[in-house]
Amino acid sequence: MTSAIPQAVVAALDIVVFTAGGYRIGVEASQVRASHPMPPEGGATPTEFLLGLHAAAATGGEQVLVVKHAGADREVVVQGPVELHSVAATAIHPLPPLVAARTQLRGLRALALERQRLTLLVDLRSLLGAC
Repeated sequence: MTSAIPQAVVAALDIVVFTAGGYRIGVEASQVRASHPMPPEGGATPTEFLLGLHAAAATGGEQVLVVKHAGADREVVVQGPVELHSVAATAIHPLPPLVAARTQLRGLRALALERQRLTLLVDLRSLLGAC
């Protein structure tokens, strides 16, 4: 006799979207506690540094993401605007094995493609753990 266990179906994933190094980046919203404008004194880690990208020139639109992290939350600088976006599960594509093995973009986990718009899905928490 087999029992049917209902499985939850994830129809969409909430992500926080921003720009880093000229790319549209998405982070699972559950990793982010808050965002706020960049204070004049700075001090947060640039997202480009974490991802291994060239540093972007300051545009005045910098925001700070407060990323949930074991022990103490961590702050990272991103290029705004920072938006909460829901991406359909069918629009999320795992990295092909060759791309996953060869990518130099640290923390890249998947790609989301909606309406001809590509979002690189990254895991900031794992990168912050490596700092």
